[in-house]
Amino acid sequence: MTDFPLRVRNGRDLKHFRGFTEELLEFGTQLPPVHLAEYKEMPAEDKSAFNEARRRVITRGVIVRNGSYQNVSTVLFGVMREHQYGSGGGHGVLVSGEPFMGKTTVARILMLELLRQRLHANPDCLRAGEVPVAYVNLPSTGTPLGLYRMLAQFYGLPIGKRETEATLEGMVQNAVNKCRTEILVIDDVHNLKYGGPHSPKVSAAIRRLGDDINCPILLLGIALEKTNLLIGQEGAQIAARYRQAEMATYQKAHMRTWRNLVKGLVDSMPLLGDNRHGMVALADELYVLAKGRIGNLNSIVSRAALDLIEAANPEQEVLTSHLAAAKAAEVVKADNFKARVNRRRRYAA
Repeated sequence: MTDFPLRVRNGRDLKHFRGFTEELLEFGTQLPPVHLAEYKEMPAEDKSAFNEARRRVITRGVIVRNGSYQNVSTVLFGVMREHQYGSGGGHGVLVSGEPFMGKTTVARILMLELLRQRLHANPDCLRAGEVPVAYVNLPSTGTPLGLYRMLAQFYGLPIGKRETEATLEGMVQNAVNKCRTEILVIDDVHNLKYGGPHSPKVSAAIRRLGDDINCPILLLGIALEKTNLLIGQEGAQIAARYRQAEMATYQKAHMRTWRNLVKGLVDSMPLLGDNRHGMVALADELYVLAKGRIGNLNSIVSRAALDLIEAANPEQEVLTSHLAAAKAAEVVKADNFKARVNRRRRYAA
């Protein structure tokens, strides 16, 4: 009988700021380094607990500050510096890119850094009701009212079923400012493409929201220039006020950057084997297997690391070409299925 890895549930509501903040802080928690000799000396119970902690770190995601992070961080820093002593908003950053480029991961790292900065300045800020960072996903076929309800839910505002769009807009704007939010992230903005007649209204709602809050908005999505976000008068205002940050692409001409990325990712995995040797050759193979996509690379390396830990042979916790190829085959199979679903979705739209 198979002993399945049952889901570990923490009961957090990630659509509410408390649950999201706790999850974000846990995402930033890294394991202290443990050498192979130390691991071998651990009692069986400690080994089991350590392996569980390793699996938790891998599945929640490791932090690698790659070229995309540097690009977005630099642009966001400039936007925040220019408006540091101003009031009101209307400014932000657009992050547009193809799938599997790590847009959401970059946003999570930036939110974590801002959150830690605020906690360092005031360790009691969360207990005082402050919400340093906010995050929502833009739903497909959404409306301005739906967007405001999601934000109201995140901030824990007491709302009923009869609030008007104007009322919710004012409540959300007041909450963002009162809770001293440093950044508001709105993900999956490409869903405006599928929002039908409501999508221009949602674009206008984002623009109005940005005008009256004292923090930048980070808008993430796929090919945002092809959505209703930047179309019409409202879109022109967003395009004029928001700066665009580019996601790094890894072409064959930039293999050195790719190799550094692979090294950083593999080094971040809590594996006990010696993964220093043959890294250049492995990185080149991973470039082909992952098709130069960060999302695919992360999936391949993370799946391989979980397999190595499950094998219970710490000396052999080394990422090999054979294992990487096997995990890449799994990723390709999943990608093909997603591609078929997306084609049907576009056809239906």
